[in-house]
Amino acid sequence: MRKRKGIGEIRPGMLICGIEKGNKPSFFMNNVHIKNEKDIKMFQELELTVVYVEEGKHPGGGDPPPMPAGDAPAFDRTESIEHPLHTDGEAAPFSVESLDMEVADDVTDTVPFEEEINNAKQIRIEAQNIITTIMSDIRMGKTIKSEQVNDLIGNMVDSIFRNRDALTSLARLKDFDNYTFVHSVNVCTLSLAMGRSMGFNKERLHSLGVGCILHDIGKMHVPDSILNKPDRLTDEEFGVMKKHPEYGVEILSDTNGIREESLYSVVQHHEKYDGSGYPNGIKGDEIHTFAILTGVVDVYDAMTSKRVYHNRFSPSDVLQRLYQWRGTHFAPNLVERFIKCLGIYPIGSVVEFDTAEVGVVVSVNHGNLLRPKVLLVLDRDKHRYISPFTIDLSGTEAHNIVSAVPPERYNIEVDRLLG
Repeated sequence: MRKRKGIGEIRPGMLICGIEKGNKPSFFMNNVHIKNEKDIKMFQELELTVVYVEEGKHPGGGDPPPMPAGDAPAFDRTESIEHPLHTDGEAAPFSVESLDMEVADDVTDTVPFEEEINNAKQIRIEAQNIITTIMSDIRMGKTIKSEQVNDLIGNMVDSIFRNRDALTSLARLKDFDNYTFVHSVNVCTLSLAMGRSMGFNKERLHSLGVGCILHDIGKMHVPDSILNKPDRLTDEEFGVMKKHPEYGVEILSDTNGIREESLYSVVQHHEKYDGSGYPNGIKGDEIHTFAILTGVVDVYDAMTSKRVYHNRFSPSDVLQRLYQWRGTHFAPNLVERFIKCLGIYPIGSVVEFDTAEVGVVVSVNHGNLLRPKVLLVLDRDKHRYISPFTIDLSGTEAHNIVSAVPPERYNIEVDRLLG
């Protein structure tokens, strides 16, 4: 239950879900856990008088466990980083008002989402089959059939040009047992959508897509005992894992038909904007645009997936974390562009309205990220609608999203609803 409180009432242990400026509430995409006096001071320095607190919840409740305030998550255990979620002088938990709206997106889709989605589903199935075969072949010492990869990426690029959201919407689909293969397809899909929003032509998108779908190919030279270890990696195991970008480049350098530009996504996707990444510790503009882009998407998909060593986090939660890591792990402009490309509430997000109704986002409104199309599932009393129906928030003021919520809170099966 959301409660309105004065700024002086904030106490450690509270979950802040929104603020009020000029009598206008602004709710975050996920709650901010107040752990200590430093967190309280952060809100006080924003010169607010009112905050909103989510009562009756605690960080260890029914939602995924919160990420520690002082650490970035071990999204694939190849990371060994510490970064505060809020640093001195950094105002604001994430909100749409924080985005640099000068980062424009002039993309125009040539066909409607509904017309492209079935074709996108077939392309995704093909992509998963091909990448599964390729990675299995590498395990057995066989060579990559680059013509298969190039044809596949060509089909994916064509789909993204017809409609940016159809193929992208399928990146919400996860597979615990086949994570490595599905993850590669998801990273490729989301990177292509982002590249298109940046104005890449088809040839450049093709080079990006090939590198992205093969960005983790080097992991096929890493033992399964390390890749799928449920516990923290030892220093020795971590050292082996950190070699996978170099393994990947070695594999692809011996493969005909792979453009050199594609290799940047493979070898540099774990480099960090502040120089704290690997394998070479390069930073800033030394990192190729393809690699920075791949790195942002890689983290997003990994964190929104369930693994043996961590639970999945909601898309909106992960977008907030990425926003907080801009300028340290990732180039700020590319993080902001990714958020705007994917949407404040990505397709598949479960959202709650000021009417107390609950729905699932089915389409992003790129003209106004706060007003997507939503399939209404639960009424104001949290009873299921016999026939869920879609509303377009861009054409009504009767419904306003107040927060994204985890599907588990209301037992909503997103994939079944979206098909």
